[in-house]
Amino acid sequence: MKSFALLAAVAAASASDFPKDDSFHADCHVSATFDGVSCDSLYALIDNEIKSWGSSTTSPAGGSYSLYEEESDVYVWSTRLTKNGQYTDDQIFELTSTNAGCTVAGHSRSQSVSVYDYSVNFCNLWNVYNGIGNFT
Repeated sequence: MKSFALLAAVAAASASDFPKDDSFHADCHVSATFDGVSCDSLYALIDNEIKSWGSSTTSPAGGSYSLYEEESDVYVWSTRLTKNGQYTDDQIFELTSTNAGCTVAGHSRSQSVSVYDYSVNFCNLWNVYNGIGNFT
């Protein structure tokens, strides 16, 4: 009789796996503090906003967002395929509670080699900030 051993490896990802800045990929960082709003509320808003811009509904600037990974009330990692369908960028929104509310640190980075991106990485973040900013 033969016996087999099955080994399984589980890869646990985290926000620390987000691609680091370098000289070969355009990127943008934008932080915003939302006074009087809890991080769990902002997390839900960001999550819903990104999910609403999937393949059937495009973002305000065109293109589509996809949820890549998330940790409830801590971060949301998404990707955005540009309107012309040629480029994909990563975005991460990390939430930190403050005495006044919640700070969201956004970072967008091009996946392909690029030095200048005509502000696309800024727009990737702005679409989400602007969308969740209308919650009051």
